[in-house]
Amino acid sequence: MEKILFGLLILFNATAFSMESSEVPSGYTETKYPILMVQGIGGWNDPGYFNGAVEALTKDGAEVFVANVTPHANTESKALTLVKDIEDILALTGKDKVNIIAYSIGVIHSRQAASIIPEGVASVTSVGGTNNGTPIGRIIARPNGFYESIVSTFFTAAGGFFSLLNGASSLVPYDPNAAFEGLDPDVAKQFNQENPWGYESHCDPTLKTESLASNGIHYFSWGGAGLFTNILDPSSLYTFWASTMIPEENDGIVSRCSSHLGKVIKDDYHMDHLDLVNGMLGLVSSSEVSPLTLFRQHANRLQLLGL
Repeated sequence: MEKILFGLLILFNATAFSMESSEVPSGYTETKYPILMVQGIGGWNDPGYFNGAVEALTKDGAEVFVANVTPHANTESKALTLVKDIEDILALTGKDKVNIIAYSIGVIHSRQAASIIPEGVASVTSVGGTNNGTPIGRIIARPNGFYESIVSTFFTAAGGFFSLLNGASSLVPYDPNAAFEGLDPDVAKQFNQENPWGYESHCDPTLKTESLASNGIHYFSWGGAGLFTNILDPSSLYTFWASTMIPEENDGIVSRCSSHLGKVIKDDYHMDHLDLVNGMLGLVSSSEVSPLTLFRQHANRLQLLGL
């Protein structure tokens, strides 16, 4: 069943970058260093999690790996697993660095890993990253009252369901509460003090134009600010409901400001949080650039920087 679903996803996404890829030279996405894709909460260890992005990158030369992490664990545990992944990739490829492209809270885990092994990381890219956390994270981690307890239970149960569906709940350590705690804005604030590279507390994206940080790593980011981007997508109801708990403009889970890291490519694509990794069955906005194209363009951006 999983293989059938994955095949359908590829079929839905097949045209998403066919026109764009036919207009670019061979090797368009070929980077100097391999790319490590890092999942968000509940993510399973399969290219299908990124819904066509891995195929879009490898089509024109990129060497891509998907992180081998448990879906639910605390930041330290996830970061140490990523360090092991990085070391394995370097040993396998003979390269001395990797480019990390991370989604949602996977950005926090990746930033921590980059702090541990900066000599092995060329760049960290935040896609809808929870760099400032999210108010939903505080509600989940420390619910206050009956309604917040319902919200917390829903998100924790949903994460567990998708992990179970994909066989990822058998991976250890498995601790949903610890995983969601990393989304708490107070926890994120402390994290940013300890891992400042690429992070700036102000929220003006026009001022965030430098990618190279003092630790020698390039940092980039993009994010969304869209809701109900495709009327056929039932997950839009989920992101709209979640968006009501965030006072700032957001993608349903993460605010525009929270998505910022290093050089901000764009923080208001007409995409909700799930659209950023090509959504449910590729049901994203028809009036916006394809999420797959953004991944391909970024690989070319890294290539031009010699990364």
